[in-house]
Amino acid sequence: MRTKILLLFLLGCVGMAYGQANNPYFKIITGVKISNDTITVKGFRENGDFDKFIKKMTLGYVYSNKTVVYYPKFSLLTLPFKIRPKTNDYSSSAYSGLDNIGLNIDFSSLQWDKYFSTGRSSSSRVSAGILLAPAVEELTIENTKNNSANKKQLFISTGITLNYSYNKLTFTIVPVGFDFATNTAGKEWVYNKRYWWGFGIGLDLKILENLIDK
Repeated sequence: MRTKILLLFLLGCVGMAYGQANNPYFKIITGVKISNDTITVKGFRENGDFDKFIKKMTLGYVYSNKTVVYYPKFSLLTLPFKIRPKTNDYSSSAYSGLDNIGLNIDFSSLQWDKYFSTGRSSSSRVSAGILLAPAVEELTIENTKNNSANKKQLFISTGITLNYSYNKLTFTIVPVGFDFATNTAGKEWVYNKRYWWGFGIGLDLKILENLIDK
């Protein structure tokens, strides 16, 4: 009886070790190497243990790892389209251009990393975050409360962002955004603190780090 229990225990240990060694999923990947048709992935498992996954790659094989990221990720974002809906007092307004750059901060995201037998890799991510950006608006007689032109004024734009990233390029929808005046003249703007929505395009800050390193 004791021998049977020992054998079952040993078989269980072997099964657990085999399952861990062949588990392809990591919470954090620290390195991937493809050599001689073999992929080696190193990283941290869900329980915090450091481990590696090794597999012989056949033609067309794709290694995929999905992770949920809770730490902040940063990207530079520009808003080429910003739409201000019509209200009872003010007409609708639309803006287009690439002269505004702000910071997008993702607080949670779902990420897919793929590595192909050809040596190519790709990364996709969906996330939600917030936008913080300076904005310059031209105040005219038509868009100020006291009908006086104050030329261009600085505002702070903020909003909720919904993002899709592919290989560090980010496409963003801002479903809810607001502009806040930074001075008294800006507070006369009819769209100060008024709701707007828009679309954005961004770059992961790691791209800039890589360009600087080169």
